[in-house]
Amino acid sequence: MKAAATGRFLLVLMACSVHAVTCSSSNTTPGNQTDRLSLLEFKNSISLDPQQALASWNDSTHFCNWDGVTCRTTSNRVTNLDFGNRGLVGQISPSLGNLTFVKQLSLATNRFSGQIPAALGQLHRLQTLYLSNNTLHAVIPTFGNCSNLEILWLNGNNLLGGFPDLPLGLKQLELGSNNLSGTIPPSLANITTLKGLGFNYNNIEGNFPHEFAKFPELQRLLTSANHLVGSFPQAILNLSTLVSFRIAMNDLSGEVPPGLGSSLPNLQILLMDYNFFHGHIPSSLANASDLRMIDMSNNSFTGVIPSSIGKLGNLYGLNLELNKHKARNNQDWEFIYSLGNCSKLQGLSVFDNQLEGHVPTSLGNLSVELQILLLGNNQLSGGFPSGIANLRNLMWLGLGGNQFTGKVPEWLGTLNSLQVMILGNNNFTGFIPSYLMNLTQLSDLGLQANKFEGHVPTSIGVLQNLQEDILPCIKENSSKTKPWWLSKFFALETWGAQKSFIAECNALRKVRHRNLVPILTACSSIDSNGNDFKALVYEFMTQECAAGGAVSSAGDVYSFGIVLLEIFLRRRPTDDMFNGEMNITKFVEINFPDWIPQIIDPELLVEQQHLCPETSVAMKEKSLECLLSVLNIGLLCTKPSPNERICMQEVTARLHGIKKAYIS
Repeated sequence: MKAAATGRFLLVLMACSVHAVTCSSSNTTPGNQTDRLSLLEFKNSISLDPQQALASWNDSTHFCNWDGVTCRTTSNRVTNLDFGNRGLVGQISPSLGNLTFVKQLSLATNRFSGQIPAALGQLHRLQTLYLSNNTLHAVIPTFGNCSNLEILWLNGNNLLGGFPDLPLGLKQLELGSNNLSGTIPPSLANITTLKGLGFNYNNIEGNFPHEFAKFPELQRLLTSANHLVGSFPQAILNLSTLVSFRIAMNDLSGEVPPGLGSSLPNLQILLMDYNFFHGHIPSSLANASDLRMIDMSNNSFTGVIPSSIGKLGNLYGLNLELNKHKARNNQDWEFIYSLGNCSKLQGLSVFDNQLEGHVPTSLGNLSVELQILLLGNNQLSGGFPSGIANLRNLMWLGLGGNQFTGKVPEWLGTLNSLQVMILGNNNFTGFIPSYLMNLTQLSDLGLQANKFEGHVPTSIGVLQNLQEDILPCIKENSSKTKPWWLSKFFALETWGAQKSFIAECNALRKVRHRNLVPILTACSSIDSNGNDFKALVYEFMTQECAAGGAVSSAGDVYSFGIVLLEIFLRRRPTDDMFNGEMNITKFVEINFPDWIPQIIDPELLVEQQHLCPETSVAMKEKSLECLLSVLNIGLLCTKPSPNERICMQEVTARLHGIKKAYIS
């Protein structure tokens, strides 16, 4: 009996064990199966997988071991799906809404199109969602039910509508570079946990809500390139934690609060360019002691540039161009002296202001790291600024559009990092210096509208990188009535003239001035003025001008577009491949946008080997996006009809937007 009882007990125990296993399996299998089927539906929605990212997604491997999938070890439920920057093409399957345990979902930097599935808004465990840099469109669904969502990145798509419904615990919201419209909802300020808020490059209108003062932890506020109006938002002055504040390219106006720097002591990035601000730049910016980048260009600021800016020891960029700043005496120029304390300064532009007189020698005390110095379009006078000799790492130097006199100094040839040098529209005299040949990195040289005399140095021909050489109308025998060409006369009875002519032509072979055709020469033994020999070099004319049409700014727009295409393709409009009906514009048009990576300068899309593969590919994708935008501007500038071309103001705004998008 005891043995029989024991046997029955074992049978019952075994039955219970089997039942327990069955019950356990019935509790977990459906969930696991749901996740697996949801992943397979996602795979089926992918039309192109160039990197074979989904190659492991098959029955030979448990789905928790599939590439890009992470599961909970206790329940085998999907918690993380990471397919950022994999080149995937297709649509985001609504089946991802069935992954109810997922916490992190990254599909950024792919080529997903269509809508964002509303089902993603029901993932109550979701913490981070990255869908940026795709081609998603339509209205953003509600995410109010994602109570654990902390990071939502939807920037770089084609999304429409206004701000979506959002959870109150959100910390980062990125909506930039879409087509959003409407106004900023005051209810956004109810998300008091926000540390990063970006909706730049959209069509948001109206004012900043007063409720913005309620963000106690906000560090990044990116609102550039919208249609925001009104005065400087006073609510911002309460955001003492703010590190990056970008309100560029809006329609804001009025004066900047004098206590801006004191109210925002942690500020590092301040971008206010392309607005309608006026008044003085607040000296209190010095109280934001960690400021690194200041861009207040293209406004209507007046007065003296405050010398207190020199207290910003970490400042690396200061752009105050296109304003109305004045400097008439040594005291007004004190800001240059004070900037000598900014040992990390890499870029300084006061281009197109109302600065007058001699540039102080203290310019030479600026940081040895300075790479960009733009002083053009002011009323500066005197000799070539001697302090520039100390700026050994200069890459861009702009002095054009002033009243400088005297000779160009020989030491300029020692600044061998120079890539762009604009000296045009001044009163420089003497010969064009032959030592320019030492500037082997030079790609853009502007010398026009000065008082140079003599021959064009043959040494200029060795500058292989020179994209655009704006030659002067040289003094010797130059005509004041020929704005459409440059001419050079040679007297053959002069000793060595034949050799001089050959040398000059060899130098001119390297010269391009927005040409669409190779340099043409019209030669005759006796010209109409009785000279023995004349070589006439025609500059490029747009089609309407060559046909006898009136000169207009549209011709300059056309020329600028050609230069853009030439630079980024690294092809000259005069290359042999461009003949008959094929020209550089047509070449870009027929390859745009799908085949652009195959025709542009390959060095522009080189992956950075020192970075991790994901970051390197992401940077490459971002570079391509910006390159496509630039080439599109080139095409818009070179439309056959002048009436179809965009104006230079729009060109400037678009290029500025591309630059900001690239560095942001």
